[in-house]
Amino acid sequence: MKRAVLCFAAFVSAAACLMGTVVIRDQGETSNEQKNGLTARSRRLEINTGRDKCELWYNYQQGKDGKIVPFQPPYSGVGLGPNTANWYKKGHGFFSMVLNGKHVLSENIADLQVKGDGAKGVVQLKWRHELADVTLTIVALDNDAKLLAEAVLEPKQEVKSLQLLFLCYPHYTSNPRDEKAGLERWIATVGRSLKPSPAVLLEPGEDWIFYYDTKIKMNGPCALMIGGAEKDKIKVAGDSGITTTVDCLPETRKIRFALWDFGGIIPEWKDALEQMKNTAMQSRQDLERETFAPLKIKIIEGD
Repeated sequence: MKRAVLCFAAFVSAAACLMGTVVIRDQGETSNEQKNGLTARSRRLEINTGRDKCELWYNYQQGKDGKIVPFQPPYSGVGLGPNTANWYKKGHGFFSMVLNGKHVLSENIADLQVKGDGAKGVVQLKWRHELADVTLTIVALDNDAKLLAEAVLEPKQEVKSLQLLFLCYPHYTSNPRDEKAGLERWIATVGRSLKPSPAVLLEPGEDWIFYYDTKIKMNGPCALMIGGAEKDKIKVAGDSGITTTVDCLPETRKIRFALWDFGGIIPEWKDALEQMKNTAMQSRQDLERETFAPLKIKIIEGD
């Protein structure tokens, strides 16, 4: 007699009882006809890790012929928030990949799939381009405040240059009074705090950037960590919106990063920065160890 032991499922179930689970709710796609004749489309995923709630958006726009019309700037349309614009969850989004000078994630519509939730949640987006196919996998861990991501590049032509771009608006507010009072954008790394204008070139070992504003109190700060040894240099620059440019070695085929939006959990930047410093080592380990694959039920058959 054969028996099927769902040992891994039992383990996940037991862990879920003790620690909670990651829940991803796909709210589907909405569309909106614009005055310029374009149709704006957005797909929204709600992610609850048990500790934090956030939204992952995928946005794109189409012309009357149904073809995608790149945003300006031509970013991927992938955005993140709870209800803030820290990682620009609407419109052009926060993330772009520039291959041989071309924004390869803006010219075609991505295939988005939720690969599972439970002990961890996995979302995958795939783009096809004449220069390369790109897969972005985003992972939410149980009871965690960050999202882990891995971008995998499958080039179809020689890679001469490769950059990742990240755009954020820390403590974003549309209140005219706050804008009139002026912005005081700052960044912090493991060893220093400084203004990102003029541009700042990070030093070796500065693998995370904490973005904040010392005047505006709304919506909280945000942060980015870049993993792996494939990066050549990281430059941070901006005033209202802050752009982080990661120059990768041409032979790079995958690069990992982690994102935080503290607006929903720690709106005060000093407290959030302290937590960032205290948890950086663990976050770095999480980024290195993550498989970026959905959990699978292992079936063992026997007599």
